[in-house]
Amino acid sequence: DYYLRSAEIAEKIKYKGGITTVNANLGALYEKDRDFKSALKCYDKCLKIDEEMGDKYGINVDLKRMCSAYFFLKEYNKALPLALEAMKLSEELGYPDAVKTAANFLYRIYKATGDGKNAYENYALFVKMKDSLNNQEIQKASVKSQFKIEYDRKAQQARYDQEKKDIKTAEEKQKQVIIRNSFIGGFALVLILAIVILRGFIQNKKKNKVIEMQKLLVEEKQKEILDSIYYARRIQTALMPS
Repeated sequence: DYYLRSAEIAEKIKYKGGITTVNANLGALYEKDRDFKSALKCYDKCLKIDEEMGDKYGINVDLKRMCSAYFFLKEYNKALPLALEAMKLSEELGYPDAVKTAANFLYRIYKATGDGKNAYENYALFVKMKDSLNNQEIQKASVKSQFKIEYDRKAQQARYDQEKKDIKTAEEKQKQVIIRNSFIGGFALVLILAIVILRGFIQNKKKNKVIEMQKLLVEEKQKEILDSIYYARRIQTALMPS
């Protein structure tokens, strides 16, 4: 239901990519329900749009889908031209997987129609492409493995280098902390010493000031006493006869 609604919208807005995608999925659903005629209608729409767009890969896929539907309907006379055209396109595109699929369709059609020679040739091609793809997969797996080993080695080296950098950074930080703490400790000691010296200087200054004041008081008292003595002497002198 959703595919049908989507197809209607895609056609309404003339979205060709959407039309081919939705009809391809609809066709697959119809094939699953063994409704091959409905599937063929969907695949035919895909083929026409892909031909308009000049999408050779899309045309190749559409031809194989239609070939599959006709094969299950046992309409081999219609399936064979589609399979041959798909093979031609697959060879032009140079995709081993596409050639393998086309060869498999041709093998099955020729076998069903009793054409042993062509059936054998296409089966041999199918096996060749399959082996080729397997070899490609093995090569890919080997390359992937080599890349993985190299990547793991580089990653391990990078981790080792990073650990060395981290250790060096930690050591530098520790040195900086020691230097900073030493500087702070030295500065604190100098500050304490300066405070002690300043405090002693202030206390000495206060003591000296007190001593000076006491000295002034003593001198003042002495002066008062001397003035009193001199005064008494003058009185005595004035009263006594010569």
